[in-house]
Amino acid sequence: RHAANETEQATTMNESSSASDAIVIVGGGHAGAQLCAALADAGLGARVHLVCEEPELPYQRPPLSKGYLKSADEIVQSHRAEAWYAAAGITLHACDPAVAIDRARGVLRLQSGRELPYGKLVLATGSRARRLPQLAETLDNVVALRSSADAQRLRERLVAATGVTVLGGGFIGLEVAATARGLGKTVTVLESAPRLLTRSVSPELAEHVL
Repeated sequence: RHAANETEQATTMNESSSASDAIVIVGGGHAGAQLCAALADAGLGARVHLVCEEPELPYQRPPLSKGYLKSADEIVQSHRAEAWYAAAGITLHACDPAVAIDRARGVLRLQSGRELPYGKLVLATGSRARRLPQLAETLDNVVALRSSADAQRLRERLVAATGVTVLGGGFIGLEVAATARGLGKTVTVLESAPRLLTRSVSPELAEHVL
């Protein structure tokens, strides 16, 4: 439902902003959304273009591995309403990911072919789950969790699943494991490192979690 408005917003560069001072943010995750808020608070919203791969407005991702998986009634929680971005003067480019950066010209090219001149370019794309080449992406019972679409797919498959194997003993993997166990599923966690939460917590806390 946002696509029409976002496409309309994206048809021209904001008139109050020149190409040389435009701030283009690539990535509609938490970092991109928070940067939009900070720039808006500083009175710079009219200079900002937010480029998102997904069709939704930037949304809260932590619930996707917890509450969102538990109930079909849970919805994706946007960081801010569409009206907030409009009031701040921020131009949204949803469902139109960045595909190339021309640093010499200071231009970002989008999948649609549109070019966004920039004075400042911020890459806030986040990360993707590492996939195993032996597990084809076409397998119906394999899900990587990153986006709301991934979470929706995982939630649907959890209904019929009796057992769940989680690859990765970090925060997201353990949250999915705990949620699945709370739903009565048999859960196995596989972690390639010597302990859980290697990058996040101390060995003592990891042992307590284990």
